[in-house]
Amino acid sequence: VEELSKGVLRRELQIRKNYEKMNEKFEEIILKKENQKSKKFVYALPKFSDYKENDRMDSGPYQEQFKYCIFLIENFKDGYEKIPPEEIKSGTTNDVHIGHGKINWITPDFFDEQGYRKIKENCHKDNPNIEKSSLIIKNRTNKGLLGEHAGTALFYDFEKLGKGQHSQGCYRVENENYCKRDLKFFTVCLNTRIYRQICRYLTLGSKMPELKVDQISQIPFIKIKAEDRAKLIKTYDKKCKR
Repeated sequence: VEELSKGVLRRELQIRKNYEKMNEKFEEIILKKENQKSKKFVYALPKFSDYKENDRMDSGPYQEQFKYCIFLIENFKDGYEKIPPEEIKSGTTNDVHIGHGKINWITPDFFDEQGYRKIKENCHKDNPNIEKSSLIIKNRTNKGLLGEHAGTALFYDFEKLGKGQHSQGCYRVENENYCKRDLKFFTVCLNTRIYRQICRYLTLGSKMPELKVDQISQIPFIKIKAEDRAKLIKTYDKKCKR
């Protein structure tokens, strides 16, 4: 038992170390002076037109930290992209028999705040909604009080995990119009400290902060060089091994 506990602790420490490496590499890329356009960040208090455009009166999208994180991405020389709302699919619990069957049952508890699998639970569903590799995004969580864990992501590797069914607590983006490499990179981005801040300020609600499809489709994902993308994905893959 003692050796087993030590092994678990070693793995957890290695995962945290890889997570820090992933963040350090990501921040090094995005903050590098030569990777940013010449425009400088200047924070301005919101105007009435901003509230009208965003259709939100809460303070989240107008905070200086949020504006700065968005600026870093939109000012990135290689550009950025967004996931269209029609690519973001909702989950369901209709006709799902939890605890029975052979397919994975995916809820916000299935993976942790760093984006790797935490528990395994099975269910039965005649027509499961995960039948190909996908980006799985937590859209709500009761962990934390500020929404900092909403938007945490997992790359669901269909070849390794097989069919799955995800609940309304998660969204999915499939590798239909995105290749697996793209989905893995989106996963990396969403689990970094910078994107944790973006998701935090985009959440709605106070008891259980939530990200709706409209908010997720507003998130800009930076486009970086292929070699840098490969390094970040490699670190994420290491982090996911338990």
